[in-house]
This record gives sequence, C-alpha cells and structure tokens, in this order.
Amino acid sequence: KKKAKTIWQPYVLWTIFSILIHNAILLPLHMADTEYSFQQILLKCIAALGMISQESYLFAGFWFLRDMFYALLVFWCVLRLSKRIQSTAQSLFIPATILLCLGLAIAVNAKWIWIPNVKTSTILALAYMLTGYLVRHSSLPLQHRQSLWIGLPVMCVVWLISGHFSTSMTIIEGSGDILLYYALSVFAVLGLLFLCDALSRKPMAAAISYVGEHSMDILIFHFPAFKGLSYLLIRLKDYPIDDMAKFHIPGYWYYYALIGLALPLSISFLKAFCKTWPRGGKEACSGTKAGKSS
Repeated sequence: KKKAKTIWQPYVLWTIFSILIHNAILLPLHMADTEYSFQQILLKCIAALGMISQESYLFAGFWFLRDMFYALLVFWCVLRLSKRIQSTAQSLFIPATILLCLGLAIAVNAKWIWIPNVKTSTILALAYMLTGYLVRHSSLPLQHRQSLWIGLPVMCVVWLISGHFSTSMTIIEGSGDILLYYALSVFAVLGLLFLCDALSRKPMAAAISYVGEHSMDILIFHFPAFKGLSYLLIRLKDYPIDDMAKFHIPGYWYYYALIGLALPLSISFLKAFCKTWPRGGKEACSGTKAGKSS
C-alpha cells in the first residue's frame, strides 16, 4: 500500500496541475494543440484520480507511473495467491505467471485482445516486477572483486545486441521484439547490479546512491526542465516556437542531460533542506530523508 501511494500521489498531483495550467500556459507556449473546455478539464481531473490513461503535455514520463501502479496492484495479488498454493507448485507459479505476462503482452501488442486502460508496457512492467522478485530471492554471486568483471561483459553484450534491433518501448513491433526487449532489459539490470556492487566502495558511490534515492523527483521534473531549456534555446537561437512541441531540440543532448539531472536534484535538495531547516539542513546534505520521501 505504501509503494502504491508513493506512485499515486505524485501522479495525481502533477497531472491535475498540468491540466489546470493547460489553457493559460501550455497552449500559448505551443506545448499543447487544443484548448480544454471546463467540462473537459473536470473530466480529465476525475480521470487523473483513477490514473486512467491520458496524454500529459508537461509530464510525458508519467505513463511509467501509471504502468507501475497497475502492475503493482496485480503483483500484490499474484504474491498473495502464490502463498496459498501448495508448496509443490509454488516454485513454478511465479515463473509461469511471467510467461503468461509475456504471452499477454504479445497478444495486446498484436491487437489480438483488448484490455481497458492496459498497454503492452503495463503487462511488461508486471513481468519485470515478478522477475525482480525471483532475482531478489535468489543468491547472486555479488562479490566486490568479481562483480566488475561480470557486469562489464554483460553490459557490453546487451549494448552490442540492442544496437542492431529496435528496443524502444514506443516502437515495439511483433512478438519477437517484445521477447527480445524483455530478455535484454533483464540482462541489462543484472549487469547493472554487478556494476553497482563493484562501485559500492568507490568514492562515487555516494553520488550514485543520492541520484538513485531521488529517482522519483528526476522522473517528475526532468521533462519540465527539458521544456524550460527548449524555451531558452528558442529565445537565444531564434528557433521556431513550434519546437516547444518536440521532446528536445536536436544537437543539445548534453545540455538536456545536465539540466534533466541538475534541476530535479536541486528541487529534491531544497525540499529536504526545508524539512530539516530547524536542525540546519544536515539531513538534506546526506539525502536520507529526501530519499525516504521520494
């Protein structure tokens, strides 16, 4: 319940905020196409409470929160059901459910079946959660001296394979791509686990940990940060205002990467500092409270 709440609250808050400023701010800045009537605003705000699928002009990454929320609810039900199954079949229940999820993802992607408010990415999110559950309850050989030499080859193989196939969530076509996407992403996560284990005793570990603890703020605020940078570039470089509708202005990816991390992390720090202001903001510097609140 706590995990679901941490996903639901920011989604509802910032989606409704985006809807309310749609006509006054987003439309004049060419970040939206059509004007909302009062009835549309009301209906969209109600839909946001139920995390019903809708476009978000200011928070484009919120499809991820919606998928995670619905996947988390089903994940909880699957775990409850698995505990009621006899021990002989319990070990096979979650792997079988993962296979079922992949089959459903293929069917939904091919439009063989239709599930209301459920997309291919929603079903894959459930498959990833169940896979993560299996990995967490397995014994990975995480040893500081060996992790780097396991993680690096795995990531190199994933990088080489993904460079020759379509591995974007937005352009998956055909069942083969879905299975490949799932396999590559699972191996990529495993590779990252080994790399993170190898870096856990390095000086940069604290910085990487701080970024990870504030991933929710990065997800929420990176896209508004992109839009702010796009507006600045349009004014300085005299680009057409229609470029505000683009994800980013080509040729400035390094600026977008920097602002997409710097602004959300600055907001995280300020929030934590304000909460700990009577004590001098020491906890904000360590990121402890901010990480929990994220």
